[in-house]
Amino acid sequence: MIEQLTLYTAKIRPYSQRAELALEEPRLSFTRFEVDLQNKPEWYASKVNPASKVPAIAYGGPKTAPDQPLLESQKITESLILLEFVADISAKLLPKDPVQRARVRFFIDAVSISVAPLLHSIAVLGETPKNLYKGLETLQSLFNNRYRRYLADLKARDSFKKTFDDNYILEQYSAAFSPLRAQKKASKGSF
Repeated sequence: MIEQLTLYTAKIRPYSQRAELALEEPRLSFTRFEVDLQNKPEWYASKVNPASKVPAIAYGGPKTAPDQPLLESQKITESLILLEFVADISAKLLPKDPVQRARVRFFIDAVSISVAPLLHSIAVLGETPKNLYKGLETLQSLFNNRYRRYLADLKARDSFKKTFDDNYILEQYSAAFSPLRAQKKASKGSF
């Protein structure tokens, strides 16, 4: 039986979504607490994650309100570590076969190193995508068509649909990039 489990998350963060997706996929029972990244609760850093980042999990101990995490519950942070933890407690997230499990971990590692940081630099920091192309070329040699099948399979899963709010994400990114688009449009017109 799974103990008390609370996920501290933020809908806008892809790292949070992958942690939530990992919990949804094996249908684990958990409490979801949305952390306002612009106005984090005062208690969050001291009681959940000293780095004040999401996602994080509080695990174990008696069930409490998410905004009152107990000291005796274990706090687990960093999304890739959370994925491993969920795989350990659910036994349904990764393949049982050690070779297949190693292949999945290789894929996770390759995407985490080659693509995820580059997507972040483009989406959040507004950098040009040229470095992303290099990362994608590296991955392309590894799993070309397999990745497309994986992504289509992922998007078709109920757990993905439940954890990915495409309208919300689109609104947030549109709001974040509207000033940049307006600035770029204005600079083109000034020549």
